[in-house]
Amino acid sequence: MSASSSVYFAQTPSPLGRIVLAVSDAALCGLYFDDQADCPVAIYERTVNEHACPWLDPSCPLSAQDIFTRAMTQLAEWFSGTRTGFDIPLRLQGTPFQCRVWQVLQTIPFGHTLTYGEVSVRVSGNSRGSRAVGAAAGRNPVSIIVPCHRVVGAHGQLTGFSGGIHRKSALLAHEGRSLV
Repeated sequence: MSASSSVYFAQTPSPLGRIVLAVSDAALCGLYFDDQADCPVAIYERTVNEHACPWLDPSCPLSAQDIFTRAMTQLAEWFSGTRTGFDIPLRLQGTPFQCRVWQVLQTIPFGHTLTYGEVSVRVSGNSRGSRAVGAAAGRNPVSIIVPCHRVVGAHGQLTGFSGGIHRKSALLAHEGRSLV
């Protein structure tokens, strides 16, 4: 995002709790559960309170409103089981390494998982970067759509998820993958 870019916020319910969406430059740049440690809730709450609007900032441009509508619709379809992928424009800001990790995450099919080591091999050609992959996955600003929940530990165990392990487990179960 450029320094002059505005970020607009909206909320939508989900079976796993309220989701806060962020849009900038006509692309989704954030998807957080509202109780996530890295959720920009303070910014979102201020926007809502300033405009007394629970869903969208009334000054939100039509291009951003379109992205919010598409994201909310596709998330509802995904949670209802009628969608397995997303086609929403994304604006992912991170280091070059983080962006490469997030690109690999987007290639993991619905209902499948990769280990952190397998993602490391796809990103850098070796499995020694699994911790760095975990850190990059943990900084994913658009969870669910960039499916960091599909990355598991070396022996298939559930590890790390900024939305909470209980949500990671529920997201994988929704995709037909039950792990412990």
